[in-house]
Amino acid sequence: MTAIERLDETPKYIERNALIRRLERNNKCLLGLENNLNSYICEPKTRLLFERLTVIKTSLMELKKSQRELIGGLKNKTIYFEESKSLISMQLESYNKLEIVILEYIGMSKMHGN
Repeated sequence: MTAIERLDETPKYIERNALIRRLERNNKCLLGLENNLNSYICEPKTRLLFERLTVIKTSLMELKKSQRELIGGLKNKTIYFEESKSLISMQLESYNKLEIVILEYIGMSKMHGN
C-alpha cells in the first residue's frame, strides 16, 4: 500500500469512526432520557400524558434497537459504511426529533405535577 492509498482510506475510516461514536453517544443520551421518563417526576397525571408517554416509550425502544443494530453492523463490518450513510443520517435525524418530543413531554409532565 502506498502513502497515497493510505491517505485515501484515512478520511473514510475517520468519518466512519466519528459517526459510530456519535451514534453511541446518542444511544447513551437515549438511556438517560429513558431514565428521566421512568422517574416519578414524569409519571403521567392525565390520560393525554399517559398516551403520549406510551407512544414515546415505543418510539424510544424502536430507535434504541435500530441504533444498536446499526452500530453493531458498522463495528463488525457486516454493514458497508458507504451504503449506510443515508441510514445513519436518518438515525441521527430520528434521534434529534425524539429528543425534542421527550423534552417537551418532561416539561408538560412537570407542569401538571404542580
